Amino acid sequence: MLTGRQVLRAIVLAIAAMLLGVLFTIVWVALYSAVIAPGQELAFYEDYAIRSAPLIAVVTGLPILFCMGWLMARDMDAGEGARAGAMVGIAYTVIDFLLLLSLAGPVGIPWGMLALSYGTKIAAGAAGGWVATRNALENAGGDPI
Repeated sequence: MLTGRQVLRAIVLAIAAMLLGVLFTIVWVALYSAVIAPGQELAFYEDYAIRSAPLIAVVTGLPILFCMGWLMARDMDAGEGARAGAMVGIAYTVIDFLLLLSLAGPVGIPWGMLALSYGTKIAAGAAGGWVATRNALENAGGDPI
């Protein structure tokens, strides 16, 4: 069972993951504008950022949430890691979904991409948590799978 402190830690790690995701999106759009398609109007890059952000979120979300899940569970007992790592992904999903609903306005929400993004983030967090406690589980004589 996760404690209140662990839930708070999952929320903080989820927010850190969101900030890293935004940073990676900014870096990618900056590289795109400087290297791949330089010399366009600002509106071109703004449109590109809006169109590419969901895909960037899926691609970068996997390693980011894996690492955050690992950080969440690295000092936990065997068997708790996957659940703790998944908690980071769930916290991310709840916060992001609430922000999306409050900020999206009349813009169409890409539900399929959103489900893919959230599902992979929860799975990546769980995998990171499992990896963090895998050695403890093996040392305890349990089955690592």
